Amino acid sequence: FVAAQLVATTEAGRRLVTDAGLTPADYARSGFFQLCWATGIVLALLAGLRRVAAPEALARRGTRLLAGAVPLLGLGLVVVALRRMALYDDAFGMTMLRLWVLGATVWMGIVLLAVAIRNLRGVGRWVGAVALAAAVALVVGADVADPEAFVVRHNAARAERGAPLDVDYLAGLSADAAPAL
Repeated sequence: FVAAQLVATTEAGRRLVTDAGLTPADYARSGFFQLCWATGIVLALLAGLRRVAAPEALARRGTRLLAGAVPLLGLGLVVVALRRMALYDDAFGMTMLRLWVLGATVWMGIVLLAVAIRNLRGVGRWVGAVALAAAVALVVGADVADPEAFVVRHNAARAERGAPLDVDYLAGLSADAAPAL
């Protein structure tokens, strides 16, 4: 599945998507939700297996390698979801929702990477702390970075390169966007 998704990021994959009649919006949305489902299923499966497996089985090198490889494959889906969102942005521009989807995608990537490292090492109860710290860092970073002003600047830069500018959307942003507008 991951290999097929990675192929979809190539020119051949782009042709297949176009031939299937998908719009950039359909393609981008499906990528994010596929990532959400895949991440949830992988994490639930690995957590359940850790809970029921014998400690000596979890300590085996082969088990650790397989348990680390599964979330690492999930990182391929993160790459695909980020690529799909870039295509969506190229077609339609950035919105606050799309920016938060990017943040959620990065967060899922961090969690999958943390689970892979923990599984490869075979020990640790720190994944939850990493997930929480990453979420807090993304939210605080977004607060400091002024995301609405970023969306305005990003879309204005696209418009300077000839892309359409959704003035109505930008005008509907909060007062935080006013200086950038």
